[in-house]
Amino acid sequence: AMGRIHAILSDGTVVTDVEVWLLTCSLLT
Repeated sequence: AMGRIHAILSDGTVVTDVEVWLLTCSLLT
């Protein structure tokens, strides 16, 4: 994934800033 690392979930999944932004946008639509 693109972007810098935003968070690492408890199961080891790496979430980047870009993914957080995309997720937020999808939830708001």
